[in-house]
Amino acid sequence: MSVLKRLPWLAFFFAFSLFAGAKELAFLIPGGEGGGWDTTARETGATMKTIGLVDGVSFTNLSGGGGGRALDDLVRNAPKYSETLMVQSTPLILRSLTGVIDKDFRDITPIATVIAEYQVVAVKADSPIQSVSQLAELIRSQAAKNPIIGGSSKESLDHITAALLFKSAGIGIDQMRYVPSDGGGDALEKLYKEVGVALVTGLGEVVNDYKSGKLRLLGVTSDERLEGFDIPTMKEQGYDLVFANWRGFFAAPGMSSADIAQYADMLEKLSQTDQWKQVRSKYGWSNFYHRGDAMQRFLENQEKDIREVLLSLGVKVR
Repeated sequence: MSVLKRLPWLAFFFAFSLFAGAKELAFLIPGGEGGGWDTTARETGATMKTIGLVDGVSFTNLSGGGGGRALDDLVRNAPKYSETLMVQSTPLILRSLTGVIDKDFRDITPIATVIAEYQVVAVKADSPIQSVSQLAELIRSQAAKNPIIGGSSKESLDHITAALLFKSAGIGIDQMRYVPSDGGGDALEKLYKEVGVALVTGLGEVVNDYKSGKLRLLGVTSDERLEGFDIPTMKEQGYDLVFANWRGFFAAPGMSSADIAQYADMLEKLSQTDQWKQVRSKYGWSNFYHRGDAMQRFLENQEKDIREVLLSLGVKVR
C-alpha cells in the first residue's frame, strides 16, 4: 500500500489515540452548586459529551476555604485525580495573593482558559433601588442596614468588584458591609430572603433569574452593553469599572505533556463548536481560549495587575 493510501488510516489512528484516554472525564468543582465554577464545569462536561469528545462525565463539588479545600486535595492526592479537570478562575490568583489559600497556579497544571464573564449588580425585581448611584447612596448613608451580598467569600472576586465599584463612588472598602456566600445558589437565596439589598456576582450565575423576571440588573462591568442583554454598563453610569473574570481548567501536578496536550486539544475543539457558542450566548460569556505559554503569560500578568489593585484598596497581600 502506498504512503498516500496509508495516510487516512494514520490520521484515524492518531485521532483515536488522542482521545482514547479521555472517554470518561471527571470535573472537580471548588464551590457549591449553582455558582460560576459549577455552571462552567457542568456546561463544559455536558457539551463535550453531546459532541462526542467523551462518553461520560462526572462532577464533584468540594467546597471550603474559598476554593482552597479542592485545590489542596488536588495537590495532596494527585494520583486519584489523573483523569480530572478542576475548574478555576480569577479568584485562584486573588485568594492566593490575599492569603485565603496557600497555593497558587504554579502548584497545579494549567490546561486552558475557555471563557470570560462579566460581573453584575443584581437586585430583586420589586426592589426600590433603580440604579447603581441610588445603591451607592444607601451604602454611603446606612451601610450597616444595607449589606451587599457576594457569591463567594470575603476578599474574593465579588468582594473586590464591589469594593472597586464603591471606591469609584468615594466609598471605602471598610465602609461596606459584605455578606459572603457559598456559590450562586446560596447567594440568590440570601438575596430573596433580603439578607442584603443587592448581589454582586457573575452574569452567568443570575442569568436565568434575570430572564425569568425575578431580578433586575443595575449594571455590568463590560466596556459596552452585551448583545442580547438590556443592562447598562458601569462605565456609562459614570463608574470607572471594566473587568472580566476568566474561567478555565487545571489538572493535578505532574501530568505528562502528552496528557496536557490531549485535554487542551479537547477544550480547543469544544470552543470552536456551534453548541459551545450557544452555551456562551446563553450565559453572556465571551470566548477566551488560551493554552500553553500564552496561558502562563496571561496568569503571570494578571497576578501582577491584581496585586496592584489590592494594594490600591489597602488590602494586605503576600
